[in-house]
Amino acid sequence: MTNDFIDFRELVRNYDESHHKKMANAYFATVTPTHPVMRKPFASTAEAIELATGVGVILDAIKPFPGAKILDFGCGGGWLSDILATVGAEAYGVDIAESAISVATQVFSSDKRNHSGETHFSAFDGNTLPFDDETFDAIVCFDAFHHVANPDRILAEFFRVLRSGGIVAFHEPGPNHSKSAQSQLEMRNYGVIESDINVAEIEKIASSIGFLPPKLAITLPHPYWTELREFSFLTGQGAGLGQLFRSFFSVFMLRRRLQQNFSNLRIFSLSKPGVLTSIIDSRAGRDLRWSYKVNSLTLERSDLHFEIEILNTGGATWLRSGHDVGSVNLGIKSYDKDFKEIKDVRLLPFPEPVHSGATNLIKNAVRLPEGTEKVIFDLVSEHICWFEMHSNPTLSIEIEKLQKI
Repeated sequence: MTNDFIDFRELVRNYDESHHKKMANAYFATVTPTHPVMRKPFASTAEAIELATGVGVILDAIKPFPGAKILDFGCGGGWLSDILATVGAEAYGVDIAESAISVATQVFSSDKRNHSGETHFSAFDGNTLPFDDETFDAIVCFDAFHHVANPDRILAEFFRVLRSGGIVAFHEPGPNHSKSAQSQLEMRNYGVIESDINVAEIEKIASSIGFLPPKLAITLPHPYWTELREFSFLTGQGAGLGQLFRSFFSVFMLRRRLQQNFSNLRIFSLSKPGVLTSIIDSRAGRDLRWSYKVNSLTLERSDLHFEIEILNTGGATWLRSGHDVGSVNLGIKSYDKDFKEIKDVRLLPFPEPVHSGATNLIKNAVRLPEGTEKVIFDLVSEHICWFEMHSNPTLSIEIEKLQKI
């Protein structure tokens, strides 16, 4: 250290892990359940504008599904774990500060809001995460990685506890973070590490561990507001050679805004090689596609008899039929002459997971309610979506046109 300037590398070199843990504990010892930090990402308007945008980008990176196991590294008071549980994930918050884990546990153990997922909090020693190999579908590190003293070790731990094909998503400051006035104040007053985040350097470490090259998000934490005419140019809706200069000017201004936004922000992800089947199954609500071949359709009194071949043409594995989140069932909807739904019957035709490219033959019969004029067949990922929502075809049957036996 020279003069009043603090080099974060000196903090790393001069103190051991127990010291860094002590500093973190001292900071969170002052945090109570009503402390502003516990209201993140909405502790203030200015913070909310930046953090809420960042949360959206992180969620886009990991695409959490109901039941996904996600590690919230450096969870602090647990606000991001809370968001992950709200969207249905099973969130595991971990922090070097026992005081942070204490306040997070205190708050969320008594939280009566309607979380569809769960939150778990635990402290760790700063070196080894307290989880088995390949435990997590994804890891989030929101403004926490720049505080660690041993990035090589932590990245190796991320790789260990992450399942094949899993993703680590980072929201961190930029390569000059340690030089900012706020960082200097934090290091001087609290002794915490405020390191610079250089993605190129992280890539070298991560690739030696086994991660794939990082992907970086281009986003605008602060929006670029413009007039309709300029907006039309940027979206390709403008016309006329006389206005071409304005178009170039708009692009220049947008690029300048990007540079301003990213002077101290890096949102990026690292992926572990492999295919994470749990993230591309029917709980994820994406890549759900099907096609069908009707072998027979007949009506016997009020019973609709059918034999249909169903093919999984998407990339997601369908979980076996049932009533759990993401289980795939065959839905048969009955409608009256005014196309008002009378009844929705769920059949459970898939006793085992259906992988991409697999075909299943379904032979069954359903009792149609009185007044049925039309029947529509569609697949449904329970508590997630109907396949029709993904522009899939449905099998529509007009009862009067059916062969009667």
